[in-house]
Amino acid sequence: MRIVQRWLPLVLLGIAGPAAAQTITIAEARIDANNDGVPDKLTQVVTVQGIITSPNYTVGTNPRLSQYFQDATGGLSVSKSGSNDPIAAPGTMVTITGMITQFNGLTQIVPTTLAAPDVVVGTTG
Repeated sequence: MRIVQRWLPLVLLGIAGPAAAQTITIAEARIDANNDGVPDKLTQVVTVQGIITSPNYTVGTNPRLSQYFQDATGGLSVSKSGSNDPIAAPGTMVTITGMITQFNGLTQIVPTTLAAPDVVVGTTG
């Protein structure tokens, strides 16, 4: 009981224990409030949801995923080295948790893995 009493206030304040990922819009993930060309959430882990709008655009012998998805607020590239397999077919809803990065000025999200819970594939519309 003492352990619960000691940790409960910390959990309620969000200091202890894992927090559930909150989904934000793609526009919120890409925001650049000071217009310096760098997203404000660079290196932050975010969760976004959208519809796949492209095949995997990477070709060649270096395995790398480069696919695009969008919601009503904007579009975002999802990139992951080590795989040539697309996340899903165009038109499929996905939820992706990953780090916001930039590559040659392109803002992208990089999931840790291409499987749940980092990438959750929904339905095709």
